[in-house]
Amino acid sequence: MTAASTSIATRQSTGQWRSKEGIDGDPIAFSQLRRFRRSCCVSVAKHQRPEPLREAFQARAVAPLETERERQEKLDAVVAVEQALAMGDVARSGDVAVIAALTGRQVEALVMNADFAAPGWIDHSLNIAGAGDIPAEHPAGGDVANIIAVDLGEEMVRKAILGRARIEIVETAPAPGETGERAEAAQRLDALGGVAAMLRFSVLPDGSEG
Repeated sequence: MTAASTSIATRQSTGQWRSKEGIDGDPIAFSQLRRFRRSCCVSVAKHQRPEPLREAFQARAVAPLETERERQEKLDAVVAVEQALAMGDVARSGDVAVIAALTGRQVEALVMNADFAAPGWIDHSLNIAGAGDIPAEHPAGGDVANIIAVDLGEEMVRKAILGRARIEIVETAPAPGETGERAEAAQRLDALGGVAAMLRFSVLPDGSEG
């Protein structure tokens, strides 16, 4: 074996192809290999951009659209309640009426302002609840000692979950471009007492379902 062939064999075994003599003494093949390696590096670099960075840019671009979509959904929910209240006995508004409907498992959808706050009470032994302070007399003839005070908003959400009702929490902060200190949906819900509900069925004056 000549010195040249030994040098080439050594380069073949070690992968060192940096000699101008080229691959097996072929400078054209060496040039092609160098271009191939460069193109591979460029290709790998293009396809190895950090996915988290790409996803962060996408999320930043989509976020305003998603926020606007959610705001519109909340406004639509409030408008649906307004229309239902105008049509007849298929919706409730205000803390007293809504907690009563939730206790009776009539509620299809609970719509509540995010900052809704009101006192309430519950008797777990009889599974009844109401708005306001603990009453002096038990409204169902039970033991007043069984009645405990609760956060009415939290109790409404709990009963909505147990009753498998849809829950719409309306954010009160105004959207960009809105005038006033509260979002339009929150203002319209304020006029209904800050909380409302769509019913699964209407209740007729005699107590039967309509």
